[in-house]
Order: sequence, then structure tokens, then C-alpha cells
Amino acid sequence: MPDDSVAIVDAGPIGLAAVMTARLYTPGRIFALDVADARLEHALALGADVTINNGNTDAVAEVMELTGGLGADVAIEAVGISLRGARQARRPRCQRRRPWTPGDTALGEALDP
Repeated sequence: MPDDSVAIVDAGPIGLAAVMTARLYTPGRIFALDVADARLEHALALGADVTINNGNTDAVAEVMELTGGLGADVAIEAVGISLRGARQARRPRCQRRRPWTPGDTALGEALDP
């Protein structure tokens, strides 16, 4: 939605595609998280507003700080391994929102029990 904050975990090919796609929806801010500075530079070039190297920074704490303690409205996990970071980075008070992962076909179902 317009003005939402979006956290994208991993700035590989899928994450970079997510950055470009998210930009189409006029978000407030797009946060790109990765351990590789070169990937983060690409994310900036493709539309990310903020990059966070989660190899040397507590990315969840950084997102929380940059959103005034609210967390991101939307978290996209593009690594394909774990949703823990995406779950922690999203805005906890938004029950209607959930992390999305590539290949997720049940978009209407909540991931959290």
C-alpha cells in the first residue's frame, strides 16, 4: 500500500526483483537487508531507500529504530531459508499483514500459528 514501509531480506536476484516491484506501489520506505555490500549497492540503484548489512548490524533493531519502534508494514523474505528475521522485522501490531516468501501460493493464509 502507498506509504507502507517494506523490509526485503536478501538482495539477491529475487530480493532485487522485490525491490523493483515494491517501488511500483509507492511505499514510504524500502529497507534492503543483506550481508554483501555489493548487493546492497545494487538494491540502492534499483530503488531501495535504506540498506542494512545484517552481517555486522542487528538488522531487526535497525529497522525498528528507523520506523520509530513500529517495524516494517511488510516483510519479504527472499532468501528461501528462514522466516524468523522477516517475522521479527514486520510491524507487530498489524495482524492482517504477514511475511511473504517466493513460492508462497497460500497468500490468504497466515504463516504464524
